[in-house]
Amino acid sequence: MIKNLLSAFCVIISINAYAQFEIEDYKIKNDLVKSLVFSTEEEWVYNSKACITDWQSGEGECTDNYGKYQITVEGRKKLEVYKNGQPRREITFEDKVINGPIIIYNPKTGKTFANLVFKSGKLFNASFFNDKGEELDNGGFKDGSGNLTLYRFTGSKLKVVEFKDGQPNGICSYYYSNGSVLATGTYKFGRPDGYWREYNQTGKEVQITKMAMGLVVKTESK
Repeated sequence: MIKNLLSAFCVIISINAYAQFEIEDYKIKNDLVKSLVFSTEEEWVYNSKACITDWQSGEGECTDNYGKYQITVEGRKKLEVYKNGQPRREITFEDKVINGPIIIYNPKTGKTFANLVFKSGKLFNASFFNDKGEELDNGGFKDGSGNLTLYRFTGSKLKVVEFKDGQPNGICSYYYSNGSVLATGTYKFGRPDGYWREYNQTGKEVQITKMAMGLVVKTESK
């Protein structure tokens, strides 16, 4: 994901609108930061480029950086499978709201990458795994609260965000794959709010964006 990597996951998510696994809807604004983040495949999680789906069922075909995948719905599950038969995601929903686990597979290995458990559209538990099947440190996030650490498919840390009652609410930091800080800001009731600061890989601040409950108020380049 990363042109779409920094976009999605809000308070309650329609199953048809749900595009990424990240809990975020802040979008990187600075072109220099974008070029660094989006320049290599190792930085991407998902980047859905094109979809042709039925607006009611959500079934159809999409393309991401790893190829084309088919979307089908079986009961309360939405299944995404690449053309070679490798699974992409399994999403459990009820009345078009995520309710149950989302299982995400690593597109390179086909192994389970993440297991995210939702209750009525809110995230309550999250587990991430490396290529060996070992569980990664999620930051202590449990039962919808605490600091949640999210990862890229390569195992590098993507972001750390504070949660409360199943949604982002508090301080958030994004990271480059080398571990340096990419952006910092805050969430309020699941939406980016207040001042978000973006940095290049040397640590220099390059942009400040003022957000108001998910909406851009003002952007200033440095």
